[in-house]
Amino acid sequence: MKKRAVGFIAAGTAVVLVLVLGGGVAAELIIREKVEARVGTAVACAVGGEPSAVTTTVKGFPVATQAARGTLDDVTVKTSVAGRSMTIDMRDLSTNTGNIHASSASADVVVPWSSLPKVGGADAESTSGGAAVTAQSFSGSGSRITGVFAVSGRQVSVVFALAHTATAITLTAESIGVGGLELPTSSLDSSRFPALDKLADPRSISPKLPTGSTIKDVHGTSNGLRISVDLDLDRMAGTQRTTSAGTLSECASSSTAK
Repeated sequence: MKKRAVGFIAAGTAVVLVLVLGGGVAAELIIREKVEARVGTAVACAVGGEPSAVTTTVKGFPVATQAARGTLDDVTVKTSVAGRSMTIDMRDLSTNTGNIHASSASADVVVPWSSLPKVGGADAESTSGGAAVTAQSFSGSGSRITGVFAVSGRQVSVVFALAHTATAITLTAESIGVGGLELPTSSLDSSRFPALDKLADPRSISPKLPTGSTIKDVHGTSNGLRISVDLDLDRMAGTQRTTSAGTLSECASSSTAK
């Protein structure tokens, strides 16, 4: 019989109470370990992450008391989704229902620089205004990032401003640097420099985020774009997102049964 996604976390109020009353510190450590493992597995499944590579921290003491009442005060889960690290923070996480529910849930997702879309498509080499564009890379911090391109063998840098809607991220070019000169994009003559004009085109990124995510902030970091989102856990659980292990329930059951 398949276990429900999160309902098994407390593993029975009676068992928890016995451990709390008779086991002291040892019982607390055992319960903490089991609760963190099962919460981490269920949440990783819900966001489409990898349950076998997850780190969970249930804050506050004792965890046994929180589990017994069916609500965890403050939980952080770190997992990986499609090669992108995700840190999820949840408050008042319910452990006694079949679905994952919290009073609030947010996450930080880091999209590696290498995952940003290339000019002309996903290939490392493309064409821009008749000129070959190769060796594309991105870096930066804060609200502006820099893309470095090789256009027909010449290095060109483009400074992009970051903006976002609830579901997408936009990169808008502000300036282009070539040959030691930096020019505002407004001064480019597209008829004379079609390749540079193409590089300056705004580009939209639709990051692969869990269902029910709302983008709240985006900025550059040393590892890539950090996207801060609010999560709708009820909606995520309702979609029964699938992973390599199957549905949410199957994923949680198969992982915790090992």
